[in-house]
Amino acid sequence: MSGQSNAEYVFEVQDNDGDYVRCDVKTWKRKIVREHPELAGCEAQARQAVDEPDLIFRDRDYPDRRAFLKLGTIRPNLYLRVVVEYSLGEGTFQGRVVTAFLTPDLREGDTLLWLRH
Repeated sequence: MSGQSNAEYVFEVQDNDGDYVRCDVKTWKRKIVREHPELAGCEAQARQAVDEPDLIFRDRDYPDRRAFLKLGTIRPNLYLRVVVEYSLGEGTFQGRVVTAFLTPDLREGDTLLWLRH
């Protein structure tokens, strides 16, 4: 992935399929933290949710999006849900984080793609 320096990203990680996923500073600060202030300072946990998820779902409304869920990394009994949108670029799929939030539930209608055993 090219075009921007690493300083413009909160994190970059490879998902379980080997595709690169980035979360840019603008999305993190202006969208995620603004809408979900409880995630301020939780960049490492968001990265971990993509790097070492408990569950991965295909989004029911957006087939080019996957939701990476990690239980209990920020608060007990709550999932950190990190939503990544994928597009084809430079010959490989690339992902960008579009939102992240805490939730107690799994969303009905999403398709389970992967489950940690």
